Amino acid sequence: MHIVNIIYNKSDGGLEKIFLDYNEYCLQLGHKVTAIAPPDAMINPAIRAQQVPIIPSNLIASSIHNKNPFAALYLRRIFKRIKPDLILIHNARTLELIQKAAKGICSVACVHHGGKTKRLMRAKNVICVAKYMIEELRISGLENANFYYVPNSIKLTRNFTQAPLPKGNFPKGKCPVVIGYIGRLSHEKGVDILLSALTKLEIPYKALIAGDGPLRVELEKSAKDHNLSAEFLGWISSAQKDDFFNKCDMLLVPSRQEPFGLVILEGWLYGVPVISSKSKGGCELIQHKADGLLFDICDEKSLREAILSMDKTTHQRLINGGRAKLERLYTPDHARELFDSAIGQLLN
Repeated sequence: MHIVNIIYNKSDGGLEKIFLDYNEYCLQLGHKVTAIAPPDAMINPAIRAQQVPIIPSNLIASSIHNKNPFAALYLRRIFKRIKPDLILIHNARTLELIQKAAKGICSVACVHHGGKTKRLMRAKNVICVAKYMIEELRISGLENANFYYVPNSIKLTRNFTQAPLPKGNFPKGKCPVVIGYIGRLSHEKGVDILLSALTKLEIPYKALIAGDGPLRVELEKSAKDHNLSAEFLGWISSAQKDDFFNKCDMLLVPSRQEPFGLVILEGWLYGVPVISSKSKGGCELIQHKADGLLFDICDEKSLREAILSMDKTTHQRLINGGRAKLERLYTPDHARELFDSAIGQLLN
């Protein structure tokens, strides 16, 4: 079968990782796959490395941003020429355009990564990366669509042994405790909540904050003004993640909103215990005190209490529990099986 995978975004983040994963799943399952992406998309080299043909196109962007009235016609010509059996899209903003262009040619499925649901109200097929999203969409009024669940996944690139007990009176006996954050520095990610919690943290600590974003300057100033022991690392590459996670005693995910939480899977992969806010993604992934700790959203006191509750036994239990859940539910093999089932139903 021929599957067309369409990406509208030009960046290189979690959504784009899933796009690349779907290319791999299609190839591994024996399908032909063609990618449609902006000519200057950051992930184009990665698509080429997968040996997936790319049709570079700004038609989608021109339709959304410039109201190009001919975009659907030009896309329809492309679809008629390459004859797809199924089209996958990763941004609901493109749904109406792609449905119009593909009408009478093949089915369209929208991969829902979280966020606003209004643009999905015309969807007939939706692949959700988290189970709670399916119920949310039904409650929102999308009752007659076909829903499929395919979670994010992460490759088990690191060997794992059962976590040893930390030495000394952890965390109070370790000088300093290294608290890690990795992600975008924006309001919804809640790094300001983390910094506020650190102002009254009564143990020696060092915060490693990896990432960039619109609030970086403001957050760095806040850390300096409050004399916090926080180092801002900027964006780090995949090759630098080993060093980052190896330095961390715990990983903080203080998000106000987190649709899934791929970084939680990364913490489990690297054997670092995770403390997450009770975001929708955090609550879906983490069983409190079994494979991670949860704290109340926007509550710096609750966050501090979670950090201080990380004794030696808890530290060991969360690492082992997180890795076990990762291997059971969030590997590429498991996600590919669910993807295969969804695609089979969509193609039929």
